[in-house]
Amino acid sequence: MKFGYINKTSDYFSIDEQNNQLKRFGCKKIYTADSTTDNFDRLLNMVHEDDQVVITDLSVLGDKLNDIKNNLVLIREQGATFSVLNFDQFKTNNSADENSYLNDFLIDLFNHVLSFDHNKRVKKQKEGIQAAKEAGRYQGGRPKYTDDSPEVQLLLKHARENPKLSVRKLCQLSGIKSRTTVYSILKKHNIKRGPHFELNIEFNKKS
Repeated sequence: MKFGYINKTSDYFSIDEQNNQLKRFGCKKIYTADSTTDNFDRLLNMVHEDDQVVITDLSVLGDKLNDIKNNLVLIREQGATFSVLNFDQFKTNNSADENSYLNDFLIDLFNHVLSFDHNKRVKKQKEGIQAAKEAGRYQGGRPKYTDDSPEVQLLLKHARENPKLSVRKLCQLSGIKSRTTVYSILKKHNIKRGPHFELNIEFNKKS
């Protein structure tokens, strides 16, 4: 089944334009974000394996690349795939396997871009800290969560005991509100959230 998701924050389309495009694409149920709720959690609770979530453009899912990527991952964690109507490669009516491959490829690409950006920022930060130390101006800071924090211990316990729990559910159980923080902690402790978010693409070499 095709589910549509509309958000007034779209960079390209009004709510009416989004609604019309989603209906033409065959969406049977459409969820709309408004000023009081974004309805994204309701959408996630409705979709299941082999369902398809359709959006007009990626900005519907957030204004930051990391937020967009995390929301795409949440859709995939439900077993569903996604289509992006203004992104020709992901405006798909293919088989479930083809959609899954394309979806996971996009998520993997986002991960590489975010990792590249993160490494650049970390490098600049280290250079700034070193310069501040040399000038005697560096005081440092304390992270909000450490490995000994009760919230982190609770997160790790639930993540290890039930690998199928979504990141959204792990946020609720641990009390850590930021999904980005949860992803960072899971990555630090090498805890995977499912088999389809880390791609190993092999190219056949002709002899």
